[in-house]
This record gives sequence, structure tokens and C-alpha cells, in this order.
Amino acid sequence: MTATIDKFISEVTQQLLEAGFEVKKLESGGVSVFLGNNHLCEVHTPAGVSCRRSDLKNQELEMAKDRVYELVRTTAEYVSAMQMAPT
Repeated sequence: MTATIDKFISEVTQQLLEAGFEVKKLESGGVSVFLGNNHLCEVHTPAGVSCRRSDLKNQELEMAKDRVYELVRTTAEYVSAMQMAPT
């Protein structure tokens, strides 16, 4: 993984935890995201979020997945802006 992706994964993990999600690191460097005992998705890169339809069993989980996508998007924008900022 590149330093940029490592920074993104670190930042998005922090945001997800603060939002009440559970996060488990993957060997690939990404993270699996859970709400309670329910697996929602995996985040690998700023554009790499994958969900299985079978994991989203009800409206609450669908809404939680949407919140994860929102956090991933805003975190990716933040990390990108920080990288482009003058030093």
C-alpha cells in the first residue's frame, strides 16, 4: 500500500470508530466495517468500498452502509486536500 492509502485507511478508521462502527483490519491493509455483529462492507481505498447485498438484511443496515459511504467520501476528500496543501 502507498503512504497515501495508508493515511486514508488510518483516517477513515478513526472516523468510522467515532461514528459508532466497529472496524477490523484486513491482511490486505483495508478494513472490514461492522454495525454490532453485522458485517456491512470492506474499505480498501478511497474509491474501493465493497458490500455484499446479502449482508444488508434490513433498512437499518442499508442506512448504516450509506453512512459508511458518506464517511469514506468525505475522508477521501480531506486526505486529498491535505496532500495538496502547501508545506
